[in-house]
Amino acid sequence: MTTEGRVSVICTVRDEEKHVRDAISSVLAQPVTEIIVVDDGSTDATSGVLREIADADPRVRVVTSPPLGRGAALRRAVRAAHGDFIVNIDADDVIHPEWIRLGATFLAGNPAMAVVAAHAHYISGGEKVQWLQMEGTPEIRDVTARLAFYNPIVHSSAVMRRTVIEAVGGYEVARRFHFDYDLWVRLARAGWRLGVVDAPLVAKRLHAGQKFERRHRLAYLRSSVITQTQAIRAVGGGIGAWASIVGRLGWGLLPHSVRMTVRRHW
Repeated sequence: MTTEGRVSVICTVRDEEKHVRDAISSVLAQPVTEIIVVDDGSTDATSGVLREIADADPRVRVVTSPPLGRGAALRRAVRAAHGDFIVNIDADDVIHPEWIRLGATFLAGNPAMAVVAAHAHYISGGEKVQWLQMEGTPEIRDVTARLAFYNPIVHSSAVMRRTVIEAVGGYEVARRFHFDYDLWVRLARAGWRLGVVDAPLVAKRLHAGQKFERRHRLAYLRSSVITQTQAIRAVGGGIGAWASIVGRLGWGLLPHSVRMTVRRHW
């Protein structure tokens, strides 16, 4: 199986000096054309770490800016990309050594799909990733209808068609939360499909620095409900989907420590 099409990796980062090197290193050995990192107003040593990485590999381009906000930073990264496919990686996550090749190949072979993603497993703090060895080629499932219940796409594993993302307007700058979920809903509304590969090929890192959601809990939950409502209207889902909003609210109101514990053992 070979990759078809050029791949651009994008990463937006603010104050992730402890983790960003691991994130970018996880894609450097993969078949990518370029890695665009938008440093969104970091105040720690992140900028220096990024300069070291860029000096060592010409594929890495660092765009430094004052704080833009996540949506604007993501949009800036997409606009700087030249690849046929775009892969997002969050600055504290790690991608499986085979995922970009597999994801780009899956997307090239499924012309009705705008996005292909993988499952995630969760790690904590400075924990090193222990990848499970894949046996054969994992299966891909169409998860577009699942948008009515939750966001089935792990953003740090998303392989996207650049021209399609641009055609629906890209990431929404004005939003504070759920930039990815909102984008998937607009893709579905435009008739595109979304796929997920049945394998944990991205590691999501859970650490004390992830405070944004906790600081804005009620606003985050409100955004979640509004985006899910838009998803139900875009793809259907019936009474079950509407009822699941109650479950989403209940989950969101649980203490952060409880939700993180559940995720680690999911």
